[in-house]
Amino acid sequence: MKTKHIKNGFTLIEIMVSMAILGIAITVIIELFSGGLCLARKSGEYSRAVFYGQQLLEELCLKKEFSTMRDEGKFEGDYYWKYAIEPVSLGAENNESDVPVEIFRIKVSVFWPGGDKNKTLPFEVLKMLVKTEDTQ
Repeated sequence: MKTKHIKNGFTLIEIMVSMAILGIAITVIIELFSGGLCLARKSGEYSRAVFYGQQLLEELCLKKEFSTMRDEGKFEGDYYWKYAIEPVSLGAENNESDVPVEIFRIKVSVFWPGGDKNKTLPFEVLKMLVKTEDTQ
């Protein structure tokens, strides 16, 4: 009578191949996870810069009187800002004394360190003020 030889288990080659595949898969997963953490950090930096920039723009837009000015300062942490307020000319064909409004361009830039160079997030808005009788 012939006896059948039944294999119970894996060969050494099968185990080595499965370990190599598992090692590659774990390496890829760890790389993806670290890339996700880096993107989350960058997203947090940009969100903070947007918050600071909007805050400064709102403060500047609430002013009742504008003139040409430049200023710079520092936010909390490593963030700092610069702004410039400039009057906007309506063109040579319009007599600006006939126009009942004044238009100002407000430029705000938020800076923060990132890697080998500083990162910048610029903002720009136009502010229109109605001329009063004492300003005309």
